[in-house]
Amino acid sequence: AAIDSFSLAERSEIYAYFRDVHRQSLLPALRTNYENYLKSRAASRVAEEEVHAAVLRDARVIACTTSGASRYNRLLRQAGIDTVVAEEAAEISEVHLLNALTPAIRHLVMIGDHQQLRPSLNDFFLKHVNGDISLMERLILNRRIVQVVTLTVQRRMRPCIADFVRPLYEKIEIEDDIITKQYAPSRFGFPISATSQHVFYLEHSFKERNREKDHTQKMNEKEAEFVVNLARHILRQGQYDCSQVTILTPYAGQYMLLTELAKKKDLLSCTPSAVLEQQKKLLSHPPKADGLDVKIRMISTVDDFQGEENDVIILSLVRSDRIGFLHEPNRICVAISRARHAFFVVGHFKLFRNALVTFGSCQSESYWPIVLKRAADSGYLSKNFTLTCHHVTAGYATVHVATSARDWDAMCPLGGCGRPCGKRLNCGHTCQLACHEFPCDLVLCVQPCRKSCVRCGLRCLGKCHEPCLCTGSHRKQFPCPNRHNCKVPCPVEPLLENCPRLMPRVCQFCQHQSMVQCGKLHTQPPRCDSPCPAKLSCGHPCPGKCGACFDG
Repeated sequence: AAIDSFSLAERSEIYAYFRDVHRQSLLPALRTNYENYLKSRAASRVAEEEVHAAVLRDARVIACTTSGASRYNRLLRQAGIDTVVAEEAAEISEVHLLNALTPAIRHLVMIGDHQQLRPSLNDFFLKHVNGDISLMERLILNRRIVQVVTLTVQRRMRPCIADFVRPLYEKIEIEDDIITKQYAPSRFGFPISATSQHVFYLEHSFKERNREKDHTQKMNEKEAEFVVNLARHILRQGQYDCSQVTILTPYAGQYMLLTELAKKKDLLSCTPSAVLEQQKKLLSHPPKADGLDVKIRMISTVDDFQGEENDVIILSLVRSDRIGFLHEPNRICVAISRARHAFFVVGHFKLFRNALVTFGSCQSESYWPIVLKRAADSGYLSKNFTLTCHHVTAGYATVHVATSARDWDAMCPLGGCGRPCGKRLNCGHTCQLACHEFPCDLVLCVQPCRKSCVRCGLRCLGKCHEPCLCTGSHRKQFPCPNRHNCKVPCPVEPLLENCPRLMPRVCQFCQHQSMVQCGKLHTQPPRCDSPCPAKLSCGHPCPGKCGACFDG
């Protein structure tokens, strides 16, 4: 029967029948091809793994993350690894580390500090069942199982900073390496305390609050402003640049606030080199930067900064109502042990003095009361900064007390005091900037220039730091054929090509007359700019210029 004799529904059924029959005829070949593909892929993977395993067997050291070791565990088994060294082992979860080991392991060396931050877990329930304890810490707590070797010499902090860390390690006598005792004195523009220039604990009464739309993110605005201004003041002293100063805070909300304030305060443009590039603006307002990348170790959370260090650390504690997780000794250890040269802590210490939690042998209070008592006994703790500026030229000393963020801008806008510098520059003028720490030899003088033109004797009208340019005009005779005597600006030399007298010129092609400068007429004969008089082969007039068609 003809296909046209079937209805649409019947034709659909016929089509479906033949389609299914065709599919069934292809299935055996498809299964065979798929099985062959799986076999080929497995063989290819085996061959690839054998090549990789051969490379690994020839390697003396294999470096990888714990995630990579878990993913390529089969390769490590084929390589016959018998010794594993885990760096920062106290921060690796037990499951991660065990999953990265192989049956051939004979030696497991774990390097780390189990009294610093524990492994980070996404499941909060696991913390209640000690799931955040690393394998290293678990084995150390059972000292009979493994051999524990403890390093007793620290090579990072000044001794005055290390004194706050020593009580955390009760059974270890930590010594200071000779390098830490030979650090150059830091220059911050103020005497931090009577006994040390490198440690200071600033106490305030600023209140914390929750960040908008997220009550878990804590922030303290006034404290953040004070910390950013303190960092800016340190940078303006010129001894440290932005990569050598880090602001730490335990809370992500405070981190975001500090980042915003750093952009607003142009923290990266506070070093002497950046200040000097924008001196013309300094007389009226602070320098402004085009952009700020605060991710260059400038601001960080305490957790993200574990394993890092920097010359100057400023710690913002944020809390004023409840101490929260800041009572954890591991987090305290990380926070107070990151600095090499200088360490500043800004916080609401009334709260931290009364913190009551269980810690080691101290069953009733946290470690913070011990820290604050040591700071107070050593003379490191105060409720204000005493800013001292010794103005050598004028022979006086200026003393200010900074208790709020606004005090920094009012008292020391450029790192010194608020008085004019007044020192004599190389040009003879006095420095117009506010008191500063960078040398006046680098200052670009913006006073009117005192020099006179060596040709005509007129006084320069530019700024002192700008190249002198005489604005006077004088008559000079030029060596052109007509010996023109023209009035020209003083810097113009009386050369043939500089003669400005206008001379008539007649084009030899279109007879058009124009006026051109004498110097160009004899050195660079100009082309005629009148319309071209010629016609094209098509009969239309040429759209070009006379000089382009004939002179060219």
